[in-house]
Amino acid sequence: MACCGDASGWAKVGFICIFLAFGLQSAAFLTNYWMVYNTAKDLFDIRVGLLWYTNCTSACATSTTPSSYHSLFFTLTKIFEGVTIGLFFIIVVIYAFYVLADRSRTRATAISLIIILVTSVLFPIAGIVLWILQIDFPYFLAWSAGMSLIATGLAFFSMLCLIPDLKEYPYYNKMAIVPTDNFFDDMQYRKYDTKKNTYVDKDKIDREPKRKPHLKDPYSMKDTYMDDEIDRKALMFYGLTFHLSSNAKILISRSSTD
Repeated sequence: MACCGDASGWAKVGFICIFLAFGLQSAAFLTNYWMVYNTAKDLFDIRVGLLWYTNCTSACATSTTPSSYHSLFFTLTKIFEGVTIGLFFIIVVIYAFYVLADRSRTRATAISLIIILVTSVLFPIAGIVLWILQIDFPYFLAWSAGMSLIATGLAFFSMLCLIPDLKEYPYYNKMAIVPTDNFFDDMQYRKYDTKKNTYVDKDKIDREPKRKPHLKDPYSMKDTYMDDEIDRKALMFYGLTFHLSSNAKILISRSSTD
């Protein structure tokens, strides 16, 4: 997927899923089809939601849900579903920065999104379970709760989409400064091309990444030819010093015996 920056395809799919989950969860919270009571000839047609109540037995009239329905489980479900909307909104904002902004695409951001997503999924599941437990005959579960359940599944899938990024995405330091030529005093920001495994300057010219000579590479014994040359000269100096000191000791010992 070439659109929306350099984010991985899985991250972009996850963002679409959490955006849809936010819309479905909001719609489920606002609609009044959490439980219904219908008869065959529509003698009774009652629809109950977390916020609204509709009675179409004689003439349809919509009002806020009467207090007679406000049991403990009803109140807890309403709180859990409302908290879920708030968490989904926060996740959508962070996920958008993660996908669209290069400097926000870090391993810490991905881990934070996974933690918030796991937490946000638990709230609607608990709310739906409590809602089912408080439903009494002749009411039965309706499609608003199903929308919330689908939103929960999409949010969980968006969390799974971040796992490949933790394993495979080449996170790097967005604020790193590297030289653009052989002179270290000419420094500027350069962008790292993950596909070509190289840095690209403003002119879109591919160059090999350069490292400072004084920085050691943890994956090799030596970093540059300069280090090897310095070590070779140091060994020659130490060897010459050892040779001179040995000859001096021999001369001193001979002079003392004489």
